[in-house]
Amino acid sequence: YSPYGCGLYLSVILEPEGSLQESLVLTAEAAVAVYKAVKELTGKELDIKWVNDLYYRNKKVCGILTEAVTDLKVGTLSLRL
Repeated sequence: YSPYGCGLYLSVILEPEGSLQESLVLTAEAAVAVYKAVKELTGKELDIKWVNDLYYRNKKVCGILTEAVTDLKVGTLSLRL
């Protein structure tokens, strides 16, 4: 539900390349990047709740979803963040 004039809603899809080991920290890195960007642009500090949700004054302002798709036949992993 998105009431008119009450929020900014968007999705950003990134498909990073790298190893499985590197992918394990992508969600946390994205949360820290959002935290830093918000602080730099607005001066407001957010709280990060277990790597994928960011809160301001106990209200969720951002959620980060990371998906991984594996192909067991060829041993590949593709990620979406």
